[in-house]
Amino acid sequence: MILLKHYSVDGTHCVSVPSRFFRVDPTDGPHQKLDLNLCFELFTTEETLSAQSPWYCKECTEPRQASKKLDFWCLPEVLIIHLKRFRTVFPMEKINEFVDFPVEGLKIRNSRQEEHTYDLVAVSNHMGGLLGGHYTAKSCGMSVSFRALLFP
Repeated sequence: MILLKHYSVDGTHCVSVPSRFFRVDPTDGPHQKLDLNLCFELFTTEETLSAQSPWYCKECTEPRQASKKLDFWCLPEVLIIHLKRFRTVFPMEKINEFVDFPVEGLKIRNSRQEEHTYDLVAVSNHMGGLLGGHYTAKSCGMSVSFRALLFP
């Protein structure tokens, strides 16, 4: 398993360099540790829509309490996972939890219980906050042709 590190960005000015640059350091604060499999489990768990967030019924044209569930019916050959970066409840803030994920052999089952296995190819990170930041990317060094995978 590899651990995604959380970074903080500190604007710093060097007197010998005329432009501003950023120092990027791992943060040492306590964070909840999550597993990517747990993220998938939570994503596909049935949830009840409350009276504060009801489902709108097209038959009776009224907001109703209901439940919803998301499933993977069909899984692709190349899976791109985008983890949510910001909480959408007030006050809006960046999510800083670590997410463990396997470098090789991520196993996901679709709704027909067919297992698909994925290997990590690259990671993209956002460093910064709500009002700004930078993206970095890291390839895992695999010689994979995305053109061959996406456009056979």
